[in-house]
Amino acid sequence: MTTTTKLTDSGGALLADPTKYRSIVGALQYVTLTCPDVSFAVNRACQFMQSPTEEHCWEKFSSLSKAEGRKEKTFCSFLVWGIWLARNELVFIGKSRTPLGVIQYASKASEGFIKAHPCPSSSTYLVGNRLGQNQWCPPPDGQIKLNCDAALSGKKDMAGTGHILRNSRGHPISAISESVNFLDIIIGEILAIRSGVLQAIEEGMEKVEAYRFAEMRANLQFQNHVVSLSSLLPTDVCSTPAKGSEILSRLLQVTHKYGPCSLLKEGKSKIPSISLILTNDQTRVKSINSKFSNQQSSVADSTVQIPANSGDSYGTGNYVVRIGFGTPQQHFTLEFDTGSDLTWIQCLPCNSSNCYSQQDPYFNSSASSTYSNISCGSTACSQLQSAGYAQSSCTTNCLYQVTYGDGSYSEGDFVTDTLTLSSSNFFLNFEFGCGHNSIGLFGTTDGLLGLGRNQISTVSQTASKYGKNFSYCLPSSSSSTGFLAFGSQVGSSSSNAQYTSLLTNSNHPSFYFLNMTGISVGGQKLSIAASVFTTSGTIIDSGTVITRLAPAAYSALSSAFRRAMLRYPLAPPYSLLDTCYDLSRYSTVTLPSIVLHFGGGTNLNVDQSGIIIQATSTQYCLAFAGNSLPTDLGILGNMQQHTYEVVYNVAGGKLGFGTGACS
Repeated sequence: MTTTTKLTDSGGALLADPTKYRSIVGALQYVTLTCPDVSFAVNRACQFMQSPTEEHCWEKFSSLSKAEGRKEKTFCSFLVWGIWLARNELVFIGKSRTPLGVIQYASKASEGFIKAHPCPSSSTYLVGNRLGQNQWCPPPDGQIKLNCDAALSGKKDMAGTGHILRNSRGHPISAISESVNFLDIIIGEILAIRSGVLQAIEEGMEKVEAYRFAEMRANLQFQNHVVSLSSLLPTDVCSTPAKGSEILSRLLQVTHKYGPCSLLKEGKSKIPSISLILTNDQTRVKSINSKFSNQQSSVADSTVQIPANSGDSYGTGNYVVRIGFGTPQQHFTLEFDTGSDLTWIQCLPCNSSNCYSQQDPYFNSSASSTYSNISCGSTACSQLQSAGYAQSSCTTNCLYQVTYGDGSYSEGDFVTDTLTLSSSNFFLNFEFGCGHNSIGLFGTTDGLLGLGRNQISTVSQTASKYGKNFSYCLPSSSSSTGFLAFGSQVGSSSSNAQYTSLLTNSNHPSFYFLNMTGISVGGQKLSIAASVFTTSGTIIDSGTVITRLAPAAYSALSSAFRRAMLRYPLAPPYSLLDTCYDLSRYSTVTLPSIVLHFGGGTNLNVDQSGIIIQATSTQYCLAFAGNSLPTDLGILGNMQQHTYEVVYNVAGGKLGFGTGACS
């Protein structure tokens, strides 16, 4: 390419139609963002946009064309466009074009190229090519419009900015592109705007309409959250989502156990401290890891058939739903838990010494016409035994027993009766535990709804109708509501769900394993080896509150978060949370976004309510924690699932995250 051509203001006769020159140069300045080799020639041509001559046009385009041995005056713009497309094909799909192929494409594309021109029927100008058109709207008469952009390849010195100034007729006045060394696209956008504004000032322009701020706001929003601290706190009044009435008419309402929306009367007043919540959460996680560490096994694709041999339960959940048992149905408020398989409620006879006090009356099996015990020799009892929930002694009726990590337990008869989820969704002969001896930290909930993957779980028992397909949305605070959906209602409350594969573990087939691949903070992906995530493995769990990460992954996350929060004073660690801040002097804070990456290109952009948690009246902490050992299981907790519709397509072997499902 010729880079020594000398251009002067007096070089030849003025072009009869300078808009052609301006249009081509205006288009070429965008090409330089990813083809920096042509930057010098394009920048030189930009200097003569006001009064281009025939010499400018000839010398400019011949100098660019010499690289391919062509000297046509107008061919150059199409040739560079062909180089642009060839570059993109090579980068994104690995397809390469020969130089001759690029020339042939450029010749063909030139026939359909649409130059910048006014649209008689409206105030819109169209710029494009045969592959598509983009609208450009002119500024008011007497004003100049600044369009600017930045591009970043992810490699040092492979970044650039560009801008173009046009008048109200769409005629380019000035355009500049340049290679700039930056590693943050937001910095690039700012530099592009700065360059354009400085050029406008130099040209003596007073009224300039800038176009790029909307995208900048979008990028900033993706990389940061400006959060009012009061928005992270529950209010005294329960509020449903904007589409709450629609949701609740079709789906099961989900509420937190505690707070103004709680379905439990006691849950509205007796709210445990954050210290107790974190202590119970850590107990659950330790219980999971203690079982898991004794039976390490590789993770496999979800389509592989693996026999179940463990049904341990690890603690109780945090969210409740209301469903019915028996005929006629008796209503109960149950915690739902994806980490448990067995569904159970407390049943009569159940005296105060053997049963804890719950919200609703105990289930009265005598009042149900469809109640039945399960015999010891039945297939159902064998499945209970395989799942690890059966009592060792069984003479006549099948008996269950479940012990949780916090020491709580429930035991009684394994029975069948009608399960009612709604007026049109009920299941005969549903198998569940009818407890006569249940003690522990269950609060006033009536029992537990097991949503694990075992044969005895609710997911498996309702598969004939729902096809092992369910979802839930956990609200951003305890003062709002979410939902639990099954079957055809799954996915109806969110949009643009991203899916990743569900994996299985031979020793813990009830858990929902995911392939976590990385973490980004503030739009920058952290340098974490893939082996960090494969060594620990990762599950998604509705019953764990705080997400747990392998030590190396958490260290990288915490360090990046601290760098982004340098303006705020640090505070001492709180319980298991070690990245804390004193925000007593702030009403709003700017938090970096945290994105969790999973296999298949699925990204979970954590809601702002799942980034920090209030520890005390003035202290807020990063809502993630590190595990003790690299082999401890990674767990995607419920705080980081807030506002997403989490779709469990168990039969299809995939899990999805749908945005905007609940507040």
